Amino acid sequence: MIALIGPWITSAGILVLIMLIVSDPWHPFFVFLYTLLIMSFIILPIFYLIYFAFFSKNSLSSKECEINIKIDEISKKTESQEVIEKKESLEKQQAIWDAEIQQLTNENNERQENLVYINQEIAMLTSSMIPFLPKNIKNK
Repeated sequence: MIALIGPWITSAGILVLIMLIVSDPWHPFFVFLYTLLIMSFIILPIFYLIYFAFFSKNSLSSKECEINIKIDEISKKTESQEVIEKKESLEKQQAIWDAEIQQLTNENNERQENLVYINQEIAMLTSSMIPFLPKNIKNK
């Protein structure tokens, strides 16, 4: 029976509270309620987040540092001489390929400049030519 009446009692209590707030919103009791709500749902969660993210013993930043240190230790242990040699040979091959790409790019740029020059020469030669009439048009 209480389960059926409980929501009605709660709703009526909330309606009475709203009516009282509307009649006098700056009553000290309501100001206390506003302050309590703002503190509990806005300010305290922000402080909680700041404290546990930066200042606590198990903060995210300290755990992240510990994890990074462990990862570095594991990677140093597992990296053998063969891996280092392969990495160096790949870096040398990459440098060679970069040099070849740069050389081909320079050659391509020179060819494009030559084509521009040739096109300019062709344009100058064709602009100075005297146009001739086609044979099928008769002069009057």
